[in-house]
Parts: sequence; C-alpha cells; structure tokens
Amino acid sequence: MRAKVSSSDLGTFREAPRNSLAYRREVTISKGSKVSWNTSQGPTHGQTVEKRTSEFTFEGQTFNASDDEPYWIVQSDKTGATAAHKESSLTAR
Repeated sequence: MRAKVSSSDLGTFREAPRNSLAYRREVTISKGSKVSWNTSQGPTHGQTVEKRTSEFTFEGQTFNASDDEPYWIVQSDKTGATAAHKESSLTAR
C-alpha cells in the first residue's frame, strides 16, 4: 500500500516514498504493532505497548500527548527496554 500525495501546482497525485511522513501517517499503528524508530545507536525495532493521548509522565519525564499527536510506549525487541515516542517518529514494519 502506498500513500498518495498531491502535487499542488499540477493538481495531480503521485505515490509517496515509503519512508515519507505521508506514507507513515496512512499506515495504522495499534497496540502490539511491530514498529521501528531511530535512536542515536541506529534503527531500533520493537512493538507498541500502550497509546497515550493526554499529558503523562514516563520515567520521570513529562510528555504532551494529544489526539492529533499521540505518543506510544514501545518495547525494544533486543533489550526489552521501554520508551515513549511520538507516533510520527514510528514506522510500521
């Protein structure tokens, strides 16, 4: 499945690259989804554990989640560590 993005000057549509924000927003992420995200050590893979849509504190840090920009608690496949990430920073696998 490829997302379609508009070309405003021509009024036509073209396919969005798989790694583009337009593509990532079309793919639905739900609890238990396999996802990947970038870290300073490189790409990390894991699964979603819980979706947050209101302000919350996780591991001593406050996050301003909303319906428009939800956060997900994710668990790393490699280490089992959990972290909070914006949905827009996650890529469905």
